Amino acid sequence: MTTPALVDITPANAWQKVATGITSGRFIVKATGPAAYYYTYVDTGDPAPTTTPIGNRIDQEISFSNSVASDFYIYCAGAVGLIETQI
Repeated sequence: MTTPALVDITPANAWQKVATGITSGRFIVKATGPAAYYYTYVDTGDPAPTTTPIGNRIDQEISFSNSVASDFYIYCAGAVGLIETQI
């Protein structure tokens, strides 16, 4: 893993790519403004998500592992957010 980085999730209510081409990582909530944080991932190169999330909620942190290189997205409901990435 590399040095942790802070990523602003803005605007609210939209998916934002926070990592690309990863097979593992850790994502930690750093701001409590949003009503909820959600995550999803797609195979690297596939289209970004466009739908409103209904699952995959991050309460405090999540560890991610996948055998295929993936792009990782975060969605903040109701307010901008802040995530620490460790990839």
